[in-house]
Amino acid sequence: MKLIRTWIAARSSRSYRSEPGPLPACHNAAAHIPVRGPLMTELLAIAQHTTRLPWLAARENYAEEYRLIARHLIRDIQAGYLAATAGHGTLADLMPDSPNRDRAS
Repeated sequence: MKLIRTWIAARSSRSYRSEPGPLPACHNAAAHIPVRGPLMTELLAIAQHTTRLPWLAARENYAEEYRLIARHLIRDIQAGYLAATAGHGTLADLMPDSPNRDRAS
């Protein structure tokens, strides 16, 4: 398990951003979050796979398909967070600029 976390942390340090700038606070989440089960493993996998989206989106033009798939992913993330917070969490809690993002659920 430690090998996997080390590999994930090493991969997450790579940058595929199309322009320089500060990284989001959650960019290297894999290095700081202990993998405690399938839920965290799935979330970390999502985080790893989405780091290249800005880079790829700048080079490909599939806006409608992107919107449809992104909506599906957001619905799944929202449903998972709602289940994880026993029905008390909202999608707004997950947004980086949300005043409620650090509240105890």
